[in-house]
Amino acid sequence: MDNNLPTKRNLQEAKRNLLLAKQGHQLLDQKRQMLLHEITRLEKHTVALQQNLQNAIKNARATETGLSPEKFDKICKKIPPAEGLEITTRSIMGVQLPMAKMPAIPAPPYNLAESNAQLDEAYKAWQHVKQSLISLAENQTAIHRLSTESTRTSKRTSALKNIVIPRHEAQIKYISEQLEERERDEMVRAKAAAAKLT
Repeated sequence: MDNNLPTKRNLQEAKRNLLLAKQGHQLLDQKRQMLLHEITRLEKHTVALQQNLQNAIKNARATETGLSPEKFDKICKKIPPAEGLEITTRSIMGVQLPMAKMPAIPAPPYNLAESNAQLDEAYKAWQHVKQSLISLAENQTAIHRLSTESTRTSKRTSALKNIVIPRHEAQIKYISEQLEERERDEMVRAKAAAAKLT
């Protein structure tokens, strides 16, 4: 069935579609604004996370092990790859954002006989670097996902505003004009028929 046929039903349908398009535009615009607000908040937090990471690296590099390079290499080979990092998600406006749950700093994997207090401090400092890096990666991934969704939402908002809404408005105008013209023609015919009878 042609939606542009000048019927009252098509006019009502076009008005309903226009109302839905305007409501959709308003909701998408609100979503876009909320996403931008969240991105701004996370970007401010990124600055603090980057500074924290730089400080952690600086502190870790400043630590001394007090061990010979050979002994240090032997101990480093005993350190297993990082495990226990859990990634879950939270949803903001339908966007899944990662949440990293970091395990507590594990006990050093070497025995006390082959190490010293300086090595323990270095181990803890580099563990802190790892945790700072994970927090920064989580934050930057969230910003990227929110930015992608914000761009997508902006395109949809723009399409509703510049294409869909004007199309429904033009359809309503066309059908209304056609119905008004039809009513005028009917009135002229009715007057002509009444004039013939008198």
